[in-house]
Amino acid sequence: MKALFGIALTYPQLVQADDFTSASVLSWEDSAQDSFFRTSIVMTNIVASQTGQHDHIMTCINGWYETQALQAERHQQIRTVMAQYPDLHPQAIILAVIQDACGSFGEE
Repeated sequence: MKALFGIALTYPQLVQADDFTSASVLSWEDSAQDSFFRTSIVMTNIVASQTGQHDHIMTCINGWYETQALQAERHQQIRTVMAQYPDLHPQAIILAVIQDACGSFGEE
């Protein structure tokens, strides 16, 4: 989770939100949370694929999120971290979980 702290220290305006927090997302129905997580993870993978510098992250995300069973496991992992940091922006949590598993976008 050091990635989460790195993001929080480097870009505090991105991870702190008054009206849209991880707690907000956790108050949604599980199906809505799953849809939000899925969309966020796919978009992160698209960004990784478009930069040309992060193919290793794209490959990792593909394996990390490949099956329905893995997706359910990853969603639960994200929920757990969100519960630990309810005041942070949910996108920051999702990115931190992905970077913890697959590496940082800041590293080459």
